[in-house]
Amino acid sequence: LEHVIFGETYLGYLSLVLAFPFVMLALFRRFLSERWAIALVLLFVAVPLGALFGTTFVQYAKLAAKGFADPAAYIVFFCALLPLFDGRTLPKFCGALLLALAIFLKPIVAPAAAVLMAGAGLAALSRRQWTRLVVLCVGFLPVFSMALHNWFYGHVVVLFSSNAQDANLLVMPPSAYVAAARELLHGDVRGAGRVLVQLADWLSGPAESYWTIPLNAAGIAILIYVVLRGRRFDPWLRLIGAAALAQHMVALFYSASVGRYHYLSWILTMLVVMAFLHEVGIDWLRRRFPEAAARLAGHPLSRRLASRLTRLQKS
Repeated sequence: LEHVIFGETYLGYLSLVLAFPFVMLALFRRFLSERWAIALVLLFVAVPLGALFGTTFVQYAKLAAKGFADPAAYIVFFCALLPLFDGRTLPKFCGALLLALAIFLKPIVAPAAAVLMAGAGLAALSRRQWTRLVVLCVGFLPVFSMALHNWFYGHVVVLFSSNAQDANLLVMPPSAYVAAARELLHGDVRGAGRVLVQLADWLSGPAESYWTIPLNAAGIAILIYVVLRGRRFDPWLRLIGAAALAQHMVALFYSASVGRYHYLSWILTMLVVMAFLHEVGIDWLRRRFPEAAARLAGHPLSRRLASRLTRLQKS
């Protein structure tokens, strides 16, 4: 019986992972043109270059094969986005319930989920859509059963998991930043060195390489711009950007040297950056470098790639 249960669970997990590219395609099509969406999904599945932003399918498949819960939590999180953005009542309930399930699987996604739920709730409240607001709350309510479980069986009040206080994970608590600032004022740079290492590990991204720091730093800058100044963008995209920023805050306190803990942050960042390039960046580059843009567009390889994407889009 144990073997059958484990086998069914494992097959279900693999099925969830194999469905992930189709979930990503649907999400990309929500904010990008269909050709861009198809191209990005092909990069996600087939090209290891996507590892720079945590967007290579192989990474998720490897973690799933090892039994880690991280890919399942991130995939369920992405499955929650489209129904959450839907204007109907039942999809919103399903989206909220899926966000709660994602937190069950990996409580580390709670900051991003909280931002999304707050944004969706405020949107419903501003439009006086009371039914949708209630449905969102009811769908997300099961997440608090984790705290009830801990109180009933463990006789302690813990919101999600006591692992949040593990020194091996919480390597830079807020007190460490305060202590580093105090030491720096007294001429001791050791604390500042720890802060710099933590920031470097964060910006090294899923690739876990310091060579990717400039690229990831540019992605963070674009993310901040879209959230704070990007009024021309879809409000839901800006909310995703805010969720990504909230999730990035985790890497400032918890272990940032382990890339799999932060795949969600970087794949959300990638989505916002691609939308920025699609809406603003490409046109700016064409105006700034017209000759180079014209040569690139007229290159045989570019035309061949565009033709194949068109055929794939039609099929």
